Amino acid sequence: MMRMASTRFIRAKKETRMTTKTSHNLVALAAVAAAVTSCGGTGITTHSETDASWANAYPTVAAMGQHADVIVSGRVTGIAATGVDSFTGTAQGVPYTDYDVLVTRWVAGTEASRTLRVHQSGVRHGAITEGISDDPLLTVGEQDVLFLHRYRTGRYNILGGPTGRFPVRADVVTALPGGIARDGIPQSLATFATRARTAHAQGAR
Repeated sequence: MMRMASTRFIRAKKETRMTTKTSHNLVALAAVAAAVTSCGGTGITTHSETDASWANAYPTVAAMGQHADVIVSGRVTGIAATGVDSFTGTAQGVPYTDYDVLVTRWVAGTEASRTLRVHQSGVRHGAITEGISDDPLLTVGEQDVLFLHRYRTGRYNILGGPTGRFPVRADVVTALPGGIARDGIPQSLATFATRARTAHAQGAR
């Protein structure tokens, strides 16, 4: 039997527009009516797209650091909750997932708890994934440097979506394909953390 998989993407456009209550980065717009179905060797993937915009764009690591409330190196340890965010101008809400992130290194800023709740647009339902095309959903076990916006104590969004998320592999910081701030990347974790900490201190002045 052919294995079936389905993926719904919210196409993201990095533009400066407005902020929202719990998603500091994303402003969802009108849904695209068409669904695109593609066939591969192992099954069928369906893309049902919705246009969206990042509320803020950060072209450099320094700009990210100056606007972040907290910068951490951390590991995704689990999924805390899923649900649907409501946005003005959308007929339907946008699904989200809240992840628990264990802080392994405070780069800048701090919280009372080492476990932070990180809110991301998109959700997985078994083989079906709904999400933003250039901002892949976090995966349990992955290690990242995250530039975070605090919307409530212990609760955060990633600044600029993929731009504020830097995967770490073997102590080397990399960037997601959809990220804008790529200056100096790849770079050692220690050097990158120093750059981010310096930028955060400048933004706090």
